[in-house]
Amino acid sequence: MKKYLWIIVPIGLFLFLDGLVVIALLFFGLKPLVHWEVGSFIRNGRTMYRSGKMAQAISDYNWALLLDPKNSTAHYERGESEYVLRQFDVALADFQAAFQADPDNVLALLHCGLVKETEGNMTGALSDYNAAMVLQPENSYPYNYRGYARIEQKDFTGAIADFDQSIKLNPSDAWTYAHRAQAQARLRQYDAALADCVRALALDPRDPVALEYSGFCQLQEGDFNSALAAFDHAIQHRPMQVQFYVWRGVTKIDLDDLDGAVADLTHAIGLLPNNVFALSQRGVAFRRKGDFPRSENDLTRAIEIDPANAHAYFFRGVTRYAGGNLGGAKDDFQQCADDNTEDRVYAKFWLWIVGHESGQGLAADKDLAAFLAAYDANNPDPWNGKLGDFITGKITLDALLAAAVAEGTPGGQRRHQCAALFYAGKLKLFQNDPAGARVCFAKAVATAASDCLEYSEARRFLEMSQPAVGTDKNPDERQ
Repeated sequence: MKKYLWIIVPIGLFLFLDGLVVIALLFFGLKPLVHWEVGSFIRNGRTMYRSGKMAQAISDYNWALLLDPKNSTAHYERGESEYVLRQFDVALADFQAAFQADPDNVLALLHCGLVKETEGNMTGALSDYNAAMVLQPENSYPYNYRGYARIEQKDFTGAIADFDQSIKLNPSDAWTYAHRAQAQARLRQYDAALADCVRALALDPRDPVALEYSGFCQLQEGDFNSALAAFDHAIQHRPMQVQFYVWRGVTKIDLDDLDGAVADLTHAIGLLPNNVFALSQRGVAFRRKGDFPRSENDLTRAIEIDPANAHAYFFRGVTRYAGGNLGGAKDDFQQCADDNTEDRVYAKFWLWIVGHESGQGLAADKDLAAFLAAYDANNPDPWNGKLGDFITGKITLDALLAAAVAEGTPGGQRRHQCAALFYAGKLKLFQNDPAGARVCFAKAVATAASDCLEYSEARRFLEMSQPAVGTDKNPDERQ
């Protein structure tokens, strides 16, 4: 037997090692043999992440963490993939593990805050962002994260302060300029916002936020042709960005290119069928074309997708009003008015119009006066208060027009002048002065505030009250 040991032992050792290999293959698969090092798995995970293959990326990070359970980078990057897949609980756990493994990994801490912000825990998110600032006070990222959170909270002044600080620390970041422009635009600081868009696009010509707000600011200032050019430029750089088609469609509505608007908005809906804003704006375009059934259909779809969308109820109310369905319009305006949004005051103005045209003028006057009394106590928009004062007889049209001129931007001045003259026309109608109403509506249209609802309604009234061609003939002669 001993003389065969030199044969048996090597064979046994070979079989033992071969068994270990088989077990490894069965248990681990081939991948560990190809990418045995942790760094290899992490690099491959990054490649999968950049390719949009999140499940494969997570698989690679799983292998990396199997070999090195406390690898901060692997935890952090697996968390990024999980976040994209909206697996927020496991993503948060990975970001927390990444930060625990490396307390200098400030991005992991910031992403803990990002997950909390996404889930609506703004207090927890801000706590993480503040902690990151303390950890690395010279890092611009914590200010960016907190600034964006403040935009979400509609604290635009606070957001601008954070972005200011971020730019001091890193003056070469396109993202920061673009998002400061977003906050400035929400405060109607359009010139400052446009300047920041220029800075952002000089650093990154494809920055989506800068491309969007470059057109948006010009649209709000009433420079529709420049806005159209800006959105054309944006679409050239990012042809799959849905909101660019939506905003170009809105711009075309204001330029009275209604067929072009419908085409752009239809394209946007094709890219994102449940886009409520696109559906609502296509409904507006159809109304402006006089196609009330298709307008109401789009707005009803928008409401079905987002039953809490006050804008959709408001615009469906306008469509129903234009189509002669005063009862349906009243229901929609009431639904909007019951919602605690900035649109509720406009809904109340239109309920006042519907009330008068339904023969319930006194009740409509009382309801609007009661609403405005409470609204003025905490009025977020002085212009709406002035408009309400005019409708209820507290100030004159001249005083209202003077308040309209006080609006800071040319576009805002035109919109407010148009609204003032439109409601003056409605008052004339309710006072049985159709000739005076026509004068007011004609002046409203002359403001050229085509981005204003009151402009389109004043023009519609003028078109409807214009004598039809051939009405001086006998009906039989026109057949």
